[in-house]
Amino acid sequence: MKAIKTTRPNYSIEEAYSMMPRCALCGPVKKNFARRITPFIQCRENFIKYVRGVFKRKSGGSEIDQSKTRLIILKRVANMHKKGEMYARMPKENLEKQFALCAKDRDLEAEKFRAGLRIANHFERRNGWQLSKFYKIDPGKDPQQVAFMVVGSPRWQKTPHYLSLFILILRAGFRFNLKKGWPTEDVPNKSIIRRLCSNTENLTYGYYSATVKKWDALMKHQDRIVGRHTMKEMFDRARLAHNNNGYSDGIYTLCQGNSYDLRMSYRFQKVCREIGIHQRVNVKPDLKFIA
Repeated sequence: MKAIKTTRPNYSIEEAYSMMPRCALCGPVKKNFARRITPFIQCRENFIKYVRGVFKRKSGGSEIDQSKTRLIILKRVANMHKKGEMYARMPKENLEKQFALCAKDRDLEAEKFRAGLRIANHFERRNGWQLSKFYKIDPGKDPQQVAFMVVGSPRWQKTPHYLSLFILILRAGFRFNLKKGWPTEDVPNKSIIRRLCSNTENLTYGYYSATVKKWDALMKHQDRIVGRHTMKEMFDRARLAHNNNGYSDGIYTLCQGNSYDLRMSYRFQKVCREIGIHQRVNVKPDLKFIA
């Protein structure tokens, strides 16, 4: 299969030199082209904000294919040439040479993508979800760019919290010093959880250690936690207590008991209690949600 083409990102000066992975929501592939629905966003909370905004458009979010979760994850490599100058500053007349010099770093970043995918597949397999797959994105004339489209279960985009979790898992390959080939199908779940909770490797301020022990509960019991609500309903700010705007309402907020989606929070708490996991709800009740 040929590498998929997509809308070209317009890099600002800061973005051109930032090496953090970015995400964008995209539509299905048509004639080897996938249209971006959101900009490329680094921050998970900002990304969720843009997805909420899609449902506020005149289209009502109809451009989002709710039969699949489709993300493009983009990363830029930080290779240096022999004079110590970054390729973003080099003349573009010798593009072939630049691609060759960046090849090793692009391959390394691609393996990090695959490591994150293997972690996602591990939890998908455990909980009976459709396995996510990666497809390569054509870098065009940008030797520093490596990008993949991730196609997974529509369950991953059911709510802001699950979409936030999906991105967190996929980024694990960038956040940890994962050995090549890890994790494989025969790696015990306890080993994966222990690795993701490691304080020596955790570079994201406890987002993994604070949530990973609840991933199985969230995935196995999604139908109970979310109910039959549509994606549009779950991304609607009207669900949120105390007129909250939902900016930081992602997986970490939910697992810490600070989500303003109280109906989902209480359902999640009930599931956790039944299986012996401690889960709080710290947000005060809102009268408009008391039936």
